[in-house]
Amino acid sequence: MNKRYLSDFILLLCLILPPFEAGITGERVRRLSNPTIENTTNIFARFVVSIRTRTPRKYYGDNHFCGGVIVSHRFAMTCAHCLIDSHRLLLSSRDLLVVAGSPNRLKFFRDRNVHAPVTTIFVPENFTIYNTNDLALLKLTYPLPMNNKYLAVIKLPTAEPIKGSEYIVLGWGRLYHNGPLASDITQIKVTLYSHLACELILNVFTDEMMCAGNMDHLDMNPCAGDLGGPLIDNDTVYGIVSYRLGCGHKELPSVYTNVYENKQWINFIITTNCSHRPCNYFALLLFVIGFKFACIK
Repeated sequence: MNKRYLSDFILLLCLILPPFEAGITGERVRRLSNPTIENTTNIFARFVVSIRTRTPRKYYGDNHFCGGVIVSHRFAMTCAHCLIDSHRLLLSSRDLLVVAGSPNRLKFFRDRNVHAPVTTIFVPENFTIYNTNDLALLKLTYPLPMNNKYLAVIKLPTAEPIKGSEYIVLGWGRLYHNGPLASDITQIKVTLYSHLACELILNVFTDEMMCAGNMDHLDMNPCAGDLGGPLIDNDTVYGIVSYRLGCGHKELPSVYTNVYENKQWINFIITTNCSHRPCNYFALLLFVIGFKFACIK
């Protein structure tokens, strides 16, 4: 299948598959079969942000529409198709707000919540051309405070994630198919499948995609509102929620963008846009030939 139609095909698949029902009792399938909040959830929540429109509709926090993760004190990362409107046009950065520092999206805490408007949106060229590499970097108007213990910068991977291992996904998405959005951030544990298994289950798959699920138990997948959220292990982000195909479908995994496959692009964007002042050009040259460098402050 042509890469150009990859995203449209997966979205169509997500829309036409009927929701999975739990047995003959008609019981709704929960997105989480484990407790909604575990002991480690608030620790991991330091890395996660709520991406919102600039103005609430009726009350604080009701403008949340996607998740994201803090990858530097000036950048949050999410999936690119979170930021595409119904006409397949990129949203304006002036419409976006990143909220960090609180695991409850509906409560404002003066000493912990940080509200950062977005100044610039970056998406990979392959996303605009082929609908692949579903990532976006949001440059914040000002750096996140380094002295706020309720937020933290997550690490980028130094190697590919391990297939067959468990990872954690966090977000404020719907607690089950067509259910309510979570007020407190929740987590699920999913198993990362091999690339071959993902191809066999989903038919259409590219190298920078991954799929994960938990088919041995109740439906444990990201749902609406979880797009852009991180797939993490300890303090490292390995994937970004890209397509929530598994929500309401015990037989289907969901799709994640492989962060390691896009690491060079991520580092390039962050490093060359690290401050109001330009990065030093000699450092940029070193980056192009493969050396690590830092901006001159």
